[in-house]
Amino acid sequence: MLQANKDDDDEVALEACEFWSAYCDAQFQTECLGEFLPRLIPVLLSNMVYADDDESLVDAEEDESFPDRDQDLKPRFHSSRFHGADNMEDDDDDIVNIWNLRKCSAAALDILSNVFGDEILPTLMPLVQAKLATADDNTWKDREAAVLAIGAIAEGCINGLYPHLSEMVVFLIPLLDDKFPLIRSITCWTLSRYSKFVVQGIGHQKGHEQFEKVLMGLLRRVLDTNKRVQEAACSAFATLEEEAAKELVPRLEVILQHLLCAFGKYQKRNLRMVYDAIGTLADAVGGELNQPRYLDILMPPLISKWQQLSNSDKDLFPLLECFTSIAQALGPGFSQFAEPVFQRCINLIQTQQLAKVQQDISPIALRVVECLVPILKNAEGLNKSLVENSAITLGRLAWVCPDLVSPHMDHFMQPWCTALSMIRDDIEKEDAFRGLCALVRENPTGALSSLVYMCKAIASWHEIRSEDLHNGVCHVLNGYKQMLRNGAWEQCMSLLEPPVKDKLSKYQV
Repeated sequence: MLQANKDDDDEVALEACEFWSAYCDAQFQTECLGEFLPRLIPVLLSNMVYADDDESLVDAEEDESFPDRDQDLKPRFHSSRFHGADNMEDDDDDIVNIWNLRKCSAAALDILSNVFGDEILPTLMPLVQAKLATADDNTWKDREAAVLAIGAIAEGCINGLYPHLSEMVVFLIPLLDDKFPLIRSITCWTLSRYSKFVVQGIGHQKGHEQFEKVLMGLLRRVLDTNKRVQEAACSAFATLEEEAAKELVPRLEVILQHLLCAFGKYQKRNLRMVYDAIGTLADAVGGELNQPRYLDILMPPLISKWQQLSNSDKDLFPLLECFTSIAQALGPGFSQFAEPVFQRCINLIQTQQLAKVQQDISPIALRVVECLVPILKNAEGLNKSLVENSAITLGRLAWVCPDLVSPHMDHFMQPWCTALSMIRDDIEKEDAFRGLCALVRENPTGALSSLVYMCKAIASWHEIRSEDLHNGVCHVLNGYKQMLRNGAWEQCMSLLEPPVKDKLSKYQV
């Protein structure tokens, strides 16, 4: 495997590299691997250097003036936990983020550090120091790989590194201003891996100064002109925010100024990272944010963006998540913004849900229905919550895609209505009944054989508070009353218990 890991063919080398993580994960006798570390670690470090044809090298040249590509505009959410890939790109699948030998090697080093701990340092650190000592432009990839390695071992080797962490951070901070964007971005990430240590040192003068330098260094990179660095800096700063919490309070004004400056210059993809950093800041400092001087910086740009975005713009959702954190932090201080935000949310739910969902869900709707129906048909003995959630989910699918679901009504109406009748009155039950009404409008004859069960489900409501749903149920029942002539409606009603018929009277039947 060692030999194959050095193969000139990248696919062979990648497959061999997967072996090390798999071996450690399988929890074999890892001490057997220990004797090979002096030979293995140099191979991994060498393979962590960017290949000349790595697509990331091209991507890293794009500054903020380059328009975002469609595949870049996927939801991204901050996570401070790392295991197995470089930077924060392991959740995406565009060409820049394909799993490759570099990332696999970093993952292997990360896992080895967690298994062997400080045992790997005597082999690794001289190699890292040698790469960091190179200063010319031709060797920047080696320096970048060395910084990546320092970040990869942050968890596993923290005990052995601890006496040297302060010196290491001092060395890393200037790399935030390196001329090569990929060094700037990886330095952001690596510093974030040591953010707990950086925050712990605030108690003494030297540590306090170091924290200030890291914080301001990351904020400078938040305003970098390179999109890759912007993203790395926002993610790293969010991690620092989580660790620092109330320690950020004396620096709130300068933090908000930098984040809102980024808010004004970022394109769509990285703008979502800013929303996350702002939301994480609000979570970290809580009510301390509720000061007029902070709100004057924070809220006008966010409200302005909120007003600019149309209801069909998916950027509303990361902004909503940001508002959620801000509202929780401000408490009553959010009251001046609460009504327009709340009304917009209600409007989104009522008017946009069918349009934010139908296109996306249609291709899989029937497959999901096929999975839900057996649960409803075999509800006896199953977990009550499972049955209720299956009924609600089927209702929502019916609401969104009635044209697709309605031809299959006769297969599930009876058990579905039985399950619906067991659900307590709430907004989820309303959703399910909107689906029921939508199916009946689409295919009224499809529910005829289950009409008694439908009536029992409708009668399970104590009160339908939503006026439009109440009217929809009235329309359904009266439609069947008109459809069933020559005593057929009365015959159906005769099969219902008196309390059920009494409850149906409120729907004018």
